Amino acid sequence: MNLSPDPTPQPISNDTPQTSFLTAEINRGALRQELRPSKLTVEHNQHFYEITNFDGASLEVLVAAEEQLSRDFSPSPDLSYSYRGRNRFELTSTERALAYRLERLMDQTVLDETRPTLSRLSPRSVVFTGPLTNGLGQRVLKELGADSGELVLDRFANSETRIEMLDSVRDKRAFVLMSLNDPVNEAVMETALLVQALKLADAKKITVVAPYFAYGRQDRRSDSRPPISAKAVCDILKSMGAHQIITVDVHARQVEGFFDGPFDNLEGLQHMLPSLIANEGSELVVVSPDAGGSKRAQSVAQLVEQLTESYTPLLVMSKFRPGPGEEPRVTMPVGREFLEGKTCVLIDDMIDTGGSMIAAARALKENGAARVVIASSHGIFSQNAVERLEQAEINGSRIIDRLYVTDTVPVYCARSDFFRVVSLAPLLAEAIERLDRSEQSVSELNKRNDLGMPLRVYGRLRSDS
Repeated sequence: MNLSPDPTPQPISNDTPQTSFLTAEINRGALRQELRPSKLTVEHNQHFYEITNFDGASLEVLVAAEEQLSRDFSPSPDLSYSYRGRNRFELTSTERALAYRLERLMDQTVLDETRPTLSRLSPRSVVFTGPLTNGLGQRVLKELGADSGELVLDRFANSETRIEMLDSVRDKRAFVLMSLNDPVNEAVMETALLVQALKLADAKKITVVAPYFAYGRQDRRSDSRPPISAKAVCDILKSMGAHQIITVDVHARQVEGFFDGPFDNLEGLQHMLPSLIANEGSELVVVSPDAGGSKRAQSVAQLVEQLTESYTPLLVMSKFRPGPGEEPRVTMPVGREFLEGKTCVLIDDMIDTGGSMIAAARALKENGAARVVIASSHGIFSQNAVERLEQAEINGSRIIDRLYVTDTVPVYCARSDFFRVVSLAPLLAEAIERLDRSEQSVSELNKRNDLGMPLRVYGRLRSDS
């Protein structure tokens, strides 16, 4: 599949399949019958974009958007997309709408071919997704064999959020699948407004499925007079009408007590372990970069032992950060003889700027580790963290050999030999199905490790390359 701009826009003939990402509804039948393998021509701001070979056979995608968009797309095998460049809050509503329409268009062509005949979701339930879930929302729907609920999620001229429900939800169970990632405040507001819209539309029960729960690190008053922001987010969702929250690897388990209702925390790290062991081998040393993550790392080490049937050491490092935003200082609790020639797996729930991981990985390499790989649930990657993690070196060699993350937060870019992405769509789909049918416990999913789906991540494709 190729997407390329026409530098000299020409009028579109009446017999050419065409649409507008900003106004037209996507007709699945037309996509399936008329646009394969013909071409689709799209006009935006007097620039024309032509999609050819629209058959899903080729995974190479090049998006050459006009210069002010400054955005690339990175594909995954099921043709779901994430975009990079400027932060999302710097994009106009028109630019976001264009990107979202492109994602939905690309995703739908594959879903029409691979969706199961029978839906795992009962007629009494409906799932709503938003643009900030990116490809994860479409992957969950594909796992469920269901369609997303129809709604309008847009911006007014003054940037206020506009939401309109197009499907009836009266007496239905509604699932709001929205990851609270960058831009965080916008995502929280969109989710809260969507929950209230469902409540006013007389939905029977509303469950917020937030794969990444924002403000999870602000769970206590550690400094002078700060808010407990994690509780504030829970209070907002509850007051808007949410009955239940499902998330993945929340930063602090006490957040579960902030919500006045069921709060299910799914453990996502264990579902990437089969892929990690298959690539890195069974002789691993599990490492926590600080004492706060020791319990999480201990659980991972125990599961690795069960999967490999071999002893897996656990190492807990000591970390001190002089001040907010400053580089941490790491202390090694063991000598060089313990790590010599070993493959170390750094475990954490999220990677933000990457400073802690780089410092921990450097200490491990300096003490003899042969390889250092990172496994993290949420790849936030703020402030050029991707480039910093990939380019960090010691004595001319890379500090971090490989990075494993899930798709709870969109992966904006990656080099295929450095990144490994494991989708948690099967895990989230299973949780939604269990709540829909009320036959099995959601917490029992934390006893499994087979609900991760490895995705291939391609290198960044640039229009000027």
